[in-house]
Amino acid sequence: MVHRAALHTALCQQEQREQKIGSYIKSIIVIIVLLFLVTFGVKNSQPIQLYYYLNIETGAFPLYGLVYISIVIGIIIRMIVGIYSRFDLRRTVRKLQQENRELKEKARCCS
Repeated sequence: MVHRAALHTALCQQEQREQKIGSYIKSIIVIIVLLFLVTFGVKNSQPIQLYYYLNIETGAFPLYGLVYISIVIGIIIRMIVGIYSRFDLRRTVRKLQQENRELKEKARCCS
């Protein structure tokens, strides 16, 4: 019994170490991505002007602004699609759970 408790303690400590290492790795990745975004912004700060149809044009703004806005819009669109997919999956799960309950009920009645 004492051996089992010691094993459990050792496993918990190992899991905590792995979680710390995982959080360090995530932090390093976030720092690298942020450094990339900052250096990209610094290197691409020249002003640009966009021209649309019907002779509509924007004011001058930095090139990195266009790239960042495009990335954010893409992330937002992906989030909306993901939310829709999640609701669709929940609906499917509810239907399957209901079907499962009905089949269990039918099996209970027949046996």
